[in-house]
This record gives sequence, structure tokens and C-alpha cells, in this order.
Amino acid sequence: MTMRKWMICGALILIATIMQAQDNMRQRLDSLLNAMAADNRAMGSICISHAGKVIYHHTTGFSSADAGNRIAAQDGSKYRIASVTKMFTAAIICQLVQEGKIDFSNTLDEYYPQLPGASKITIGMMLSHRSGLHNILDDPDYLSWKETPKTQDEMLKLIGKYPLDFTPDAKSSYSNSNFVLLGYIIEKVCKKPYSEVVHDRVIAKAGLKNTYYGHKTDIAQGECYSYVYGGGAWQRQPEADMTILGGAGALISTPEDLTKFIDALYARKLLRHRYLNMMQNVIDGFGLGMEQFPFGERVAYGHHGNIDGYFSMLQYFPDDKLAVSYCSNGLMIPITDLINGVLKIVYEEGDF
Repeated sequence: MTMRKWMICGALILIATIMQAQDNMRQRLDSLLNAMAADNRAMGSICISHAGKVIYHHTTGFSSADAGNRIAAQDGSKYRIASVTKMFTAAIICQLVQEGKIDFSNTLDEYYPQLPGASKITIGMMLSHRSGLHNILDDPDYLSWKETPKTQDEMLKLIGKYPLDFTPDAKSSYSNSNFVLLGYIIEKVCKKPYSEVVHDRVIAKAGLKNTYYGHKTDIAQGECYSYVYGGGAWQRQPEADMTILGGAGALISTPEDLTKFIDALYARKLLRHRYLNMMQNVIDGFGLGMEQFPFGERVAYGHHGNIDGYFSMLQYFPDDKLAVSYCSNGLMIPITDLINGVLKIVYEEGDF
């Protein structure tokens, strides 16, 4: 056999081996996710991509699990992504810094001087949850007003009624108030509603087809209600109005769009290398709108989300160019356990 034939034969064997490994991966992932759905532990949709190409997509459960109106979820079903929205907001802020329109050192009093500690809180602190601003979703009356639309002035008053939890930049502590305010600052700087800015600066640039600023869930548009399992059935959950969540959590998307988003981010389609590095520079648990997720010796970057029975997770392993996104509208186990189970199968079966 000639050298050329040996090389062709070797290449065919390698391709066959890779295809067999991917088939094994898909079968094992299908088995895991279907078992969780059958046991009413999880319903939702997952997408995994490698080097920008989808290698796995699977959906379980229902977009509507209401008695008498059960509708099976599809691969294109849309979910509230909750705090994964913060990555979109952070990317826009970094774009504006990149363009010289704002600076990380700009203080909050340049935009909203009426808020506590505004002269000492910088945009950079807000991005990394080091502002000390009280988390507005921890308001003891939140459940009584979360379904009622709020104007920007009403939200500013709600945020402003609390003193700072700690001196700005003294430590890190997660607060949705930071990103609600960053969404407002984006509107002021760009002179457009956040919904338009996020579309023009991120959604369109990344080529996302099913991502947009949310509203009350509409299953006729392929969106999913959220549920908690109890009493032998899935119980639908009340939803926060999107005017409350804004830049902190108001986007709707699909797992496939989310992997496209983070692939675009790491392909430098949205930001220069310098600003992406700043986003993923995690200190005390937070980067600029990003979190770090260790998995064995590997490290992923991204964000998680959780609100009103919706759960989301977006992770990217830069060294392997592997993206994993999961969106759920009914989850009865920790989302990190589910994702780690998925990753274990992926890395056992794949050579990334």
C-alpha cells in the first residue's frame, strides 16, 4: 500500500472513531436528560457547540404543562434567561468604554446622584458587584409588587430607599440593582431604549434569531411558562414583570442562540481582546458581568440565571472552544449538578 493510501486509510479510521465517540456521547446525554424528565426532575433545552458548530441539541418537557393545555417543548422553544442577561449588558458597557463614550471610572452620581453612595460607586464596581448597592430583589415586599410594571423613576426610588450594604469596593456581593442601573445608563448614553441597544449592539452582530427583550410569556410565540413540581404535577409560577428586571434579567432566548452569543464574544466579534479579558478577570467570584466555573482541571466562563422557576446556564471553555448552554422552565435539582453531569459525558467521549 502506498503512503498516500495509508494516509487516506488513517484519516478514514480517525473520522470513524470521532463519529462513534459523538454517537456514544449523544446516546449517553439523551439517556441522562430523558431520565431526569421522566422522573420530573428537569425539563428544558440544552445546546453544546465546539468551535462554533453545534454538536448536540436536546429538549425535554413542556412549554405549557398546565392541565388541559399541555404543549411539548421544541428545540426552538424560548425561555427567560434571567441573569445570563447580565453578560449582554456587560458586553454593551465594555463596547461603550472601548468607543470612549464612558469609562469604568465614571461614578454613579454622573447619572443618578440621588442614589446612596453615588459619588463613590463606579461603573466598574457595579459590573463586578462591588458597589454595595442593596439587591432590590431582596426587598421584603418584592413578591407583592414583582408582577406590576414599574417605571424607571419607581425603580430608582425602590433602589434608593436602602442604604449601602457595605463601603463601595470593600468586597463583592451579588446585587441585581447594579445591572438594572447599568441598563438605565446604557439608555442614557445611547439615547435609545435598552431593548433597541441590545438588539443593535449584540443580538444582530452575533446573528441571534430568537433573542429579544422580554414581555409577559406568550406560548403562542414559542415561549415557555415556568414551573415547580409538587403535589404530583408541575405547578405554574408567577412571573416578574420585565420592566423590573431590565438589564439585569429581561432577555428571552434559546440555548442555541446563547452558544452563538458566547462563541461570537470569544471570536472577538463583539469586543476587542483586552475587554474580553477584563470581563473574565474574576476576583472574589465575579468578573465584569461574568462568572467562573471550574470543572476538574478545566475552567469555563459565563453566567447562570434563576428567577421565577426559570433556570439558565451558559459556560465557555476557551482552551477547548466548547460552549454549553442550558435553559430550563422546571428544575428540581441544582443546575450545576446537571451541567457537571453533562460535561462529564462530553469530556469522556470527546477529544477537545
